[in-house]
Amino acid sequence: MEDGDDEICPDEGRIGDWYTFNDGTGTQTPPASGEVAPARISGGRGASHFAMHTFGDGCTGWGDALAIHLNEASDGSIAPFDARAYTGITFWARGIGMTHFVVPELGTAAVKDGGICTRGCADSYGAAVDLTATWQQITIPFRNLTQLGLGTWAPFLPSTILGIQFLIPCEHAFDLWVDDIALY
Repeated sequence: MEDGDDEICPDEGRIGDWYTFNDGTGTQTPPASGEVAPARISGGRGASHFAMHTFGDGCTGWGDALAIHLNEASDGSIAPFDARAYTGITFWARGIGMTHFVVPELGTAAVKDGGICTRGCADSYGAAVDLTATWQQITIPFRNLTQLGLGTWAPFLPSTILGIQFLIPCEHAFDLWVDDIALY
């Protein structure tokens, strides 16, 4: 994120942009209007001086989100990224509240979102992450990801990952910082 643009590091076939989206209620900064650039970390975090940042309050639907696609074509179409060479994802985070770390993949994403799901979609595999005011490194093995049971069941297949999302439920004001995401 040190290059200051909205694009993820194009590495090992990954290409995509950071963006925000939400349920259309409350406020979210940056707004759900497309791509999002990194924000300067006051005082830095080690050698890192930029991270993704979103904050807001007042939503009444499902919530707000910060996300990336992992294999996005120049025309905006989304294709799966094959993550079978990895066992999980690690990242640094800080903030207020909690976030639900989610990995959408073909079986749980709706057709309009690049998936194959036609009903009961968006119950992607994920894990709850409690945020703290100080930076913490979060490491989540794929084997620890679960569906919430709110939609159609589909197996988690690392070969069909579409992206990474940080979903923030409508409970309180939120402030989320995310930095240095990596597959391991």
